[in-house]
Amino acid sequence: MLVNFKFLKFHFYNKRNLKKSNPKSAGEARKNNFNEVCRLLNAAGIKYTLVPIDSYDEFRTRVGISWKDRIQFQDVLEAYSGACIFAGYGAPILPVGWGASKGFFRRMERSIERDELWFFYIGYKNKAATLLSRLCACEIDFYTETAEEIVFNRSNDVSKIISCVQSICSVNFLENSVPIFSTFVEFVPLRKFPKELDIVYTWVDGDDREWQKLKSIYDEKIESNDDAFGPGRFKSRGELKYSLRSLAFNSTLYRKVFIVTNGQVPNWLNTNHPKVVVVDHQDIFRNPEESLPTFNSHAIESNLHRIDGLGEYFIYKNDDFFFYNPIQKSNLFTTTGVPLVFTNRVNSYGLVPPNDQVSPYANAWRNTSNIINETFGVLYTNTVKHVPYLVSRSCAYEIEGIYKEKLCKTEKNRFRGKDDVSMPASLCQIWSLAKNKAVEADCRSRTLTLSRSMDMVWALQSLLIFSAVEFLCLNEEGQQNYRDQRTIDRRVVRFMNRSFPLKSEFEK
Repeated sequence: MLVNFKFLKFHFYNKRNLKKSNPKSAGEARKNNFNEVCRLLNAAGIKYTLVPIDSYDEFRTRVGISWKDRIQFQDVLEAYSGACIFAGYGAPILPVGWGASKGFFRRMERSIERDELWFFYIGYKNKAATLLSRLCACEIDFYTETAEEIVFNRSNDVSKIISCVQSICSVNFLENSVPIFSTFVEFVPLRKFPKELDIVYTWVDGDDREWQKLKSIYDEKIESNDDAFGPGRFKSRGELKYSLRSLAFNSTLYRKVFIVTNGQVPNWLNTNHPKVVVVDHQDIFRNPEESLPTFNSHAIESNLHRIDGLGEYFIYKNDDFFFYNPIQKSNLFTTTGVPLVFTNRVNSYGLVPPNDQVSPYANAWRNTSNIINETFGVLYTNTVKHVPYLVSRSCAYEIEGIYKEKLCKTEKNRFRGKDDVSMPASLCQIWSLAKNKAVEADCRSRTLTLSRSMDMVWALQSLLIFSAVEFLCLNEEGQQNYRDQRTIDRRVVRFMNRSFPLKSEFEK
């Protein structure tokens, strides 16, 4: 979040009229704000138009109102309570409603002369819900009319200036029939984002006694390696719940959320939600009788593209990945719909053969480099950032058709080994770059290593106060003693609860 909820304060003139029922997602908050503005305008008989801005702002909506109707709209706002409105980008929150002063509206009117928008959003008793509502505000653009043209204050998907000869059409938008100028319907902007994306999580409850007994059977058969076998790899502090909250809070782009497990289901998860699909390892592995149970994340990842009903593009997330600020399709694709691959410029594992002296992660990257060199004859040693991975399903199937033997070998490794191939996190990413089906890009990300306790304390505190990072990872590394582990657990849970306090639509 951009704001620490502990210090966040909203002031309203009539707090008794604030809504109690919180929106459960950014999409719901967006719909509520837009429909409330439309309801007020329809009740007052004010003419308006939907202004398309979806291609560059998937959180907010916008309506256009004639400059001549601004006084009537102000009267509507003065009679309305329980909402906020503010002007301009980054301007302070200015509440309206019962008791709003004339001076307030004079300041707002001057904002129109500076080509600023008004932002309307519903206020809730819960502060976090109000912040979510503000992120998804309905923008109000006052347009002026001349004898030949209509001029809007801000650019939109089609044009800031359109002909004054306009017929009014009706379109269905956010479960509401709304008016729109015909020009906005006739012209389609050159932006080719995929309409919808799926989210795929892999999750395990490492505290489950039955699962621990099962794992101990196979632990005894294999020589131990801290990085591949350590309890930190399977530690669960409820990260999945908070990661889903970050998804609902900071994104509107998901169609379905697939959670891949070994038969475990979190007791708080609403499995009846239409967007939630729990997938068992049995349903996606090629040879489940030989390969399961597995404790190898690479083996599970190599089969994610085989999930039934999965779309062409999906975002693969571990449960310790968080959307820490609003994420839109423009964060993941170019304007023409080409996927972005977020790469590091310094990390390199080269074309050295994999060996037991380095981590399974490093070996997986070396295997990726060797496959890319073997297939395309090019050397690529930069790694991909440890952030949510955008994966093309058709790309994964193409790799499977060529290197099925390597993937089957990865699948049979019950724990991470030196011959593993990491599909979504490395091979699919670099394969897409090599075939010119993706482009390299950068993003604002942060990975916190939880084993470094003092660094972690300062980092978590700085994130709570202010952070512009888009993606956050709370990475478990190494092993701690019992006392350190309890301290880390307590601080991480407190951080997640303060960062994402709003219950999501995926919870019971």
